[in-house]
Amino acid sequence: MAGSYTKKTKKGLVRVVRVWHKEPEKNGSYTDFRGYPGETVKDFNIRKRDLEIEYARGLRRPGQVITVKELSQRWVENHVINKAASTQKGYKNILRDHILPVLGHLKVDDVTDLDIEKMVARSRNNRFDGKKAPPSTSSVGKYFDVCRNMFNYAVNSRSIPIQINPCIKGMRPPDAYYEGNIIEENQLEEFHDLLAPSRHYVSFWVGLNTAIRRSEILGLRVKDVIPELAEMSIIKKLVYIKERDIPGVYVHEEVKKNKNMGQGIRTIGIDPNLALLLKDYLEEKTLERIEFGLPPVDGDDLLFSGTIEGNQSMSYINPDSWSDEFRRCIKGSKFQGRIRPHDMRHTHATLLYWKTKDITLVQRRLGHHDSRFTQERYANKPQPESRSVNAWAEITQGISQNNLDIIESQNDKKNDN
Repeated sequence: MAGSYTKKTKKGLVRVVRVWHKEPEKNGSYTDFRGYPGETVKDFNIRKRDLEIEYARGLRRPGQVITVKELSQRWVENHVINKAASTQKGYKNILRDHILPVLGHLKVDDVTDLDIEKMVARSRNNRFDGKKAPPSTSSVGKYFDVCRNMFNYAVNSRSIPIQINPCIKGMRPPDAYYEGNIIEENQLEEFHDLLAPSRHYVSFWVGLNTAIRRSEILGLRVKDVIPELAEMSIIKKLVYIKERDIPGVYVHEEVKKNKNMGQGIRTIGIDPNLALLLKDYLEEKTLERIEFGLPPVDGDDLLFSGTIEGNQSMSYINPDSWSDEFRRCIKGSKFQGRIRPHDMRHTHATLLYWKTKDITLVQRRLGHHDSRFTQERYANKPQPESRSVNAWAEITQGISQNNLDIIESQNDKKNDN
């Protein structure tokens, strides 16, 4: 239960929220939460409501000193809970691994920009997902963003004793500039021939020809592909879910969709050759199931599934095994150590932009949230020198032929003399 009154201070009148404690040992006691001069009635009512909710949920206790750890709990329960499940998971992992180990024990109003710098410095050199390489500056920037958002929540809540966010904007690590390798046009046939013998050949070729992500390739269902219409819908993805100290599992979840056109869930066109390949692949898949005495292919079955063993025909392909097979295919070639599975996506986007000069088309195909991001990553990517030389040769082809005729004529004159 909360009441309120107005108190006169040196800076002017302020509204005070008085929360009465219900615990038996605190019977009749209360805690006052002073506002600030100029606080509007709307802000005051929001502050009062938030305090009542936090006490009712047990997020705040009588006489409690608020720490960053307790702030993070309120932020998660009151704000993060409204976000997508995958986003909630990511935020909680960042809090657990990067923010709370450094800041968790500190009082909210004691945190300074130096503490934030310590958190950033620690995150630059440590990662907690089992991979050996240090996190990229883009990843560290995301950790900083989560921390800043949490303190923004504290500043805006008016019920937490903090008025300035210690995460200064200029402290954010910059996003890394990605200079991904691509497969050049004159190398595509050689690259194709390396993939062709693989049992995952069709899924690899889908990746190169559609630019969809590995998680989206392995999340495709039979009904997501319509060869007759040369269309493919990206709706599901295969993601890895892991809690600390609990073995991780792969699950299929819906691709996140943003209000911005083309992001996440989307339908893209596929070229006729890929449509024919997928049609033949589905026919072979149906015959294979019949051969093993399994039911016909269903629309909800995975398009690319594991080896048929009893009823395991609908099991997913492990993404790590899929990537290992890709690396095995290109081992010993000019692509080894230079081209990753994700670079097929970059290859498709880069070559498509060079051909069409339509950044919006590329953005929608990739499922990016903003064409400016696509522009920055692909439109500004320098083209290989061989491409510029060949392009100029096409432009000057007629002139060059005339030059050859002139040289030949001059040689004839020399011979006559």
